[in-house]
Amino acid sequence: MDILYIIWFDVLPILVFLGGGWFLAGKFKIDVKTYEIVITRVILPCFVFFSLYQVPLAASDFLLLPAALLLTALLFVLSSLLSKGLSQEPSLRQAICGMASCPNVCYLGGVLTYFTFSHLPFASAGEAAELPKALALLSLLMTFSHLLLRTAGHAIVSRESSSLSSLLLRALTTPVLYGALLAFAAQHFGLSLKGTFLYPVLHHFTGAFVVLTAVTTGVMIQRSHRFTVSKDILLPALVKLLLSPLLALGLLTLFPSMDDLAKEILLLFAAIPCAMDFSMADTTSSAQKSIFQRSLMTQMSLSILTLPLVLFLCRLLFPASL
Repeated sequence: MDILYIIWFDVLPILVFLGGGWFLAGKFKIDVKTYEIVITRVILPCFVFFSLYQVPLAASDFLLLPAALLLTALLFVLSSLLSKGLSQEPSLRQAICGMASCPNVCYLGGVLTYFTFSHLPFASAGEAAELPKALALLSLLMTFSHLLLRTAGHAIVSRESSSLSSLLLRALTTPVLYGALLAFAAQHFGLSLKGTFLYPVLHHFTGAFVVLTAVTTGVMIQRSHRFTVSKDILLPALVKLLLSPLLALGLLTLFPSMDDLAKEILLLFAAIPCAMDFSMADTTSSAQKSIFQRSLMTQMSLSILTLPLVLFLCRLLFPASL
């Protein structure tokens, strides 16, 4: 029954939001760049701040960061080797590396985690007991992933040369980083926001984040090319959607003190399709944008099949919510 619950309560609601974005993009002229600015500079930092502020994390929870870094490094090495056999064009090889190693955690990760830990089989008796901590753990990975995309990801796929100082500047001008740091500072100094006018404002950013990121993803899918079965798209998709979760499972043996919920979040991080950021970036070439857009459509389509399996595997191996 668990797999049916996962499809009914987790996958189908996400498809509704994505379908809403698809419909809006087909009927209206939507400026995705404006959506991206609102999400990355306002809603995402506030969401990360509130999620991390609400739940004090244990030292073992921060093992997610080296685990995610190791996973990303392994995927990059494997995709680099794979890209050499798929294309002779350096810029396209760079795009293949990005498709296979960088997840869409800041857009799809939030809505997936929210629905997963709000309903059966991960929540029972109408109580989403694990949801606040799941969102806090995901916020760690969102901060890591967004920093990685703006620095290493930019250096990999950009047409422009990237110096160390320019990458450092990009890291220091990433708003989500300050959302996380402010949350840790508020916890450290015992700052209480409950009872202030800010608390309900920040609380509602969770809902805004879930809706807006899911709808924006639907808009981007509608603007992508059709489902593609060419090897330069399909093979990186298989690496990202199938090999990546298997690698994550293997890496978890290196972190025995990580609790079950953190392990589930790492598996979700590993199974999420490729990042949308590259297809919206101004520094990528037209050929790269084309391959990113085709890859987004293909990976999102295939993930309808792979994500329920990974969620079921999470439930089977790491029953944190039992």
